[in-house]
Parts: sequence; structure tokens; C-alpha cells
Amino acid sequence: MFLIGAIIVLSVRTRDLTNQLDALTSSVQLLNNDVNSNFSTEKVVVDPVGAQVFIPELRIKLPLNETTKTIAYGMRTDQNGALLSEADVTSTNYIAPPMMTVMNCSNLVRLKIEPEPNPYSPHEIPSSVTLSDGRTLQVYKSSNIPSCMASWQNSVSPESMAQQFTNATSY
Repeated sequence: MFLIGAIIVLSVRTRDLTNQLDALTSSVQLLNNDVNSNFSTEKVVVDPVGAQVFIPELRIKLPLNETTKTIAYGMRTDQNGALLSEADVTSTNYIAPPMMTVMNCSNLVRLKIEPEPNPYSPHEIPSSVTLSDGRTLQVYKSSNIPSCMASWQNSVSPESMAQQFTNATSY
């Protein structure tokens, strides 16, 4: 009888802990979504007549296509709030993974105007594009992040987004 009572108590306690964990996970996801929504995201300027899209802060343009018209980006700032020549790029078609991840999977590509590649992590694969005005655009493709792989396969991938910037030109 004691054993049956102990099993019932443990079962009820386990169910309560599971419910509390589910509620906590939901709260953390809501908080994460709220924090992410506070970041400023710009959309590219689309010129359908000239068949181009523009990122004015970086003074670059790309050919207009189904992928480039979905580009959204957030400019990075220094500690004083001044804009840097650096942006995190995503797509309005990106579908986030259903679970919370440590890395922000929506950051498909990081762009930075700098002469030499300088990745911030081993998860960034650099490529360089020499612009017509002499500047060098470094394109850092996100890579090898296990928790993001499924969302990248089912949505816009860092590879497909990085490929768009091989055709970048300055203006």
C-alpha cells in the first residue's frame, strides 16, 4: 500500500513539474520574442523599374529577384549608438525553428565593410566582394549550428542568402 501511495505522489509531482516547466519554457520564448522584436530591422529599398534592391546604409545594391526582395537587415551600432558599416541579414521568408535556440538562427549573413575578413566566431564563413568604389564587402555566412540546421533546410538558408551578395555593387 505504501508503494502504491508513493508512486501516485511521484506521478502527481512529476506532472506538476512538467506543467511548470512547460509554462516556464513558454514564458522564456515570449521574452525571447519580445527582446528580438525590439531590434530595429530595415527592409531593402526595391526599385522594380531598375530591377535592383538597395541597402542605403552600406551604399550597396543587388539585382532584384525572389530572394533579394525579402532581405531584412539590422545595422549594428557602436557603444555610443553611431551606425557601423555592419549589418545582420535575414529574410522576411525565414521560418524560425519551433524551439528556442542559443544562437539566433535568423541571422543568416553578417555584412561588414572591411578590407580583410575577421569572423566573430567559428560559425561564420567569410567571403569577400570587391565593390566598384574600392571598398571590400565581407559576407559572413552562418554555418555549422546544429540547432539551426532544420530551419535553414526548411526555409531560407545562409548559403542562398550569402550567394545573393556575390553580385553586390556599390553606388
